[in-house]
Amino acid sequence: LTMVLAAGGLTLLWLTRRPLRPGRIGVAVGVALAVIAPWLAWNLDHGFAPWTWELSHGLSPQDGSPLLRIAEFVGGQAGVAGPLLFAAVFALGLAAARRGAPDHVRVWASLSVPVVLFFGLASLLARPNANWAAMAYPGAAVWLAVHARPRTLAWVGGTSGALALLAGADQGAEGRLR
Repeated sequence: LTMVLAAGGLTLLWLTRRPLRPGRIGVAVGVALAVIAPWLAWNLDHGFAPWTWELSHGLSPQDGSPLLRIAEFVGGQAGVAGPLLFAAVFALGLAAARRGAPDHVRVWASLSVPVVLFFGLASLLARPNANWAAMAYPGAAVWLAVHARPRTLAWVGGTSGALALLAGADQGAEGRLR
């Protein structure tokens, strides 16, 4: 379901290009819609059941502090992706917003930034799950791989790897306690 945000981000990018012309982004949006057409047809035939469930549990207002939930979202994202890759999504958004930003930077940003923003805003309503915005990170990782200095890449890989090891060790310890 999260991939709808990717299609939305690409469509928004395409619509904000001047002059508006179909080009590669329009073709990408068309191909994406063609690929997901059977899935959309199934959803239409089944009353959009997955959507109904996701929206009811993920966007239903819950008790508690919205500020604590947004802090939980940010902490969860920094834990899942690593703090530097999480920050890279915002750096990518800033790079794409610059006047004259190359199209490839704008494409990667359109696949990453809307996802983090959407789920960040959703966490104001409901308690977030750390995996919600996972789809945002491949685009940011590609952008980092192309544009970052080797030292930055080492920090991204090191922090992400260390967090993954800690999470795995925690899961192992939790399993032994049961």
